[in-house]
Amino acid sequence: MAPPRGRAGALWRAAAMLLGFALTYSPGRPPWLLAACSGRLPAAGRRVAVPGSRLTRTAAPWDALFGNREPVELPSTMEKLNEELQSSMMTSVEKALPRIDMELPPGLRIGIETQPGKVAPRREAPTLAERMRGDRELAAGFAMLFAGLKNSKSLCVAFRNPKLANLAKRNWGDMGGVRIISLPNPKQAFGEARSIQDRARRPFLIAVAPSREQLLKLRELDEERGGKFCLILLNAGLRGLAEPDELRDELAAAVAVNDVTLWGAPLLFQAALPLVLPLRSGPPTQPST
Repeated sequence: MAPPRGRAGALWRAAAMLLGFALTYSPGRPPWLLAACSGRLPAAGRRVAVPGSRLTRTAAPWDALFGNREPVELPSTMEKLNEELQSSMMTSVEKALPRIDMELPPGLRIGIETQPGKVAPRREAPTLAERMRGDRELAAGFAMLFAGLKNSKSLCVAFRNPKLANLAKRNWGDMGGVRIISLPNPKQAFGEARSIQDRARRPFLIAVAPSREQLLKLRELDEERGGKFCLILLNAGLRGLAEPDELRDELAAAVAVNDVTLWGAPLLFQAALPLVLPLRSGPPTQPST
């Protein structure tokens, strides 16, 4: 992968180095945390409104234990958002959390392949190419952290189809052993000839913007393996839907709300645009509009 551009790229590289240092030299902590992919979540957190805005932050339940009852300052720039995003990724990998769900606005430029964008609602809907790039940049952030840990061979990144997987391979270049695949297409004949588990063969699996049918297969895989691997959903669209969707509601209830963490993830709404910003470790909660 070509070096990320500008200050944002430097922040991502520094975050990868910092995470590798922290996991290697923390007393009593093994350099690799594969076996820790298990556990449950605490009870749902609380909500606080941000005065003067239409944003709502979902706070971790232990915030109040430290006297933190004030609204949290929300990142207003991409640089600040990147710092929070990296903190969330580092926490999730360091603790080897079993399931992670991270959602960013479609087409958001975090500054890995391109210059960083703005943390603000768009006037126009992002193009398909912009959406694909946004998904790819978010996945690249995780891949860079694993490369910094020298454990890239433990990570598999799965895209919705072969075209998207090939675009990632072309844009990322050498990620030090990260496996990049496409998820099976249940609608195609013989699409299940090789299961997701057979294709992935890694203890950490990132599913990038999977389809509804692929989400069902991922849930089945998660249940079959009983928490013996880490499932990371990126831009899976489980929350903030404008129209009711029974399947996604079922998945959100069975996967996201009960088990998947948006580590430190307040779910924010700016106008009609859902935005997940990782601020502190905490459980997921249902969004409020």
